[in-house]
Amino acid sequence: MNLVVASDKKTYLTDSVIGYLKKKDHKVTLLGDSVKKNGKWMEIGKEAAKKMITSKVNQSVLFCWSGTGIYMAANKVRCIRAAL
Repeated sequence: MNLVVASDKKTYLTDSVIGYLKKKDHKVTLLGDSVKKNGKWMEIGKEAAKKMITSKVNQSVLFCWSGTGIYMAANKVRCIRAAL
């Protein structure tokens, strides 16, 4: 399965989930703080949603420090429904 994992903050939880998905032989594309520092939740959420529409990604896993911001940004993209 092709997955996008996007996070606005790198944490032990994000690292654990990424490690688990890779261990299960999923193809994982990383966005946000999982890749680089200083991720902006608005850009990360929209980019993850756009990847769902434009590429062959089956699902996205979004991590947000506040629990809502990145989902609100993803929902701005037409045809995407993200939920907590």
